[in-house]
Amino acid sequence: MHRSAAVLLVGILLLFLFPLSGKGTAQGVPGESQRYSDSSHVVRAGETLESIAREHYGSAGEWQRILEANRDRIPDPQRLTVGITLRLPAQDRGAARVTGIQMGGQEVPVDPRDRRALLERRPFVPAGVPEAPAERTIFYDDRSLQQEEQLTQVLVLPREEVPAIPAGVALAGGWTVAPGEPLGAWGAVRGFAGGDDARISRNTLLPYDEVRVILEDGVQVAVGDSLLVARVNRELPDVGRIMGPTGVLVVQRLEGAGVIGRMVAGLGKAELGNLVFPQRTFFMAPGVYPSSTERPLEASILAFQEIKELYQPGDFLFIDRGALDGLVPGDEFIVPGGLEEGWDGRWMAQLQVVWVEEERATLRILSTHYPGSLQAGSRVLLDRTMP
Repeated sequence: MHRSAAVLLVGILLLFLFPLSGKGTAQGVPGESQRYSDSSHVVRAGETLESIAREHYGSAGEWQRILEANRDRIPDPQRLTVGITLRLPAQDRGAARVTGIQMGGQEVPVDPRDRRALLERRPFVPAGVPEAPAERTIFYDDRSLQQEEQLTQVLVLPREEVPAIPAGVALAGGWTVAPGEPLGAWGAVRGFAGGDDARISRNTLLPYDEVRVILEDGVQVAVGDSLLVARVNRELPDVGRIMGPTGVLVVQRLEGAGVIGRMVAGLGKAELGNLVFPQRTFFMAPGVYPSSTERPLEASILAFQEIKELYQPGDFLFIDRGALDGLVPGDEFIVPGGLEEGWDGRWMAQLQVVWVEEERATLRILSTHYPGSLQAGSRVLLDRTMP
């Protein structure tokens, strides 16, 4: 009996010992502690924050984590000093992270469950905002106020903080080059740059690609300059060549007869061989919008940026009026109704000027009641002008 009790006691001890041993083994997995501890990295020639993030975190999108941890050592994220030592923060053990714009007075939760709940909330509503009524008012402009039922809460952005033309829209609009006129390109994209990228078996350019640009004689650029990538969409006898923007690149470094640039935005199908132009800029103050005008100005649609069966809001077109006629970005045109019953005196489409040249302008479609009214040769009338 004493022997049975001893055996039973030994068995109970083994049951307690084996789980403890297993837990000890799990804690001693090689590399586990190093994986979640801070480390450092010495910057080498040609490296970027994206490449360092890809090397240490497995994703180029983690470059902001490195930047935030080294604000005192990186005055410009586009220019890393060779030889400096960067601190690499430890990786998070799977806890949800809230990134983006934090509303004033709203604290970011610490508990992972609360963080996940915050991420699932759409839209983000600032703390202290009173509960919205059962209906929502959407303000696009002073002529398109509408009510929508059965909706609660809306993230409101005052008109005073929004420009009439978003920056991305202005860049996506193309332009025309009259017959016999030079394109004015500064150069062309000739290939991919550096390491494995040089062996990429594709012609399409994607964001974060580094490309080699050969510049025309006499063209000078500096590191950090933004260049517009575009191509000739097609050529029309009386209109000329129609240019379509495909992307934006930023000069990373100078090299020989050209530069190495990084694609930072895609505006279309960018490919090797696309041309490079100086990026177009104009001042568009937030909160400044056009108002009705009595100034008579008529124009004709020359062509569209792309060929489609029907043209919808967001598509671009070109007219035969420009800066010499007093047009500026933000002005608006309408396509008047015809003589058919029900259309007399009404407009069928609303257009906005996004870019002007001396004798021509680029417009985007804001809204349309009848897409079939938009055709080459259609008549458009000036309706609203910028102050």
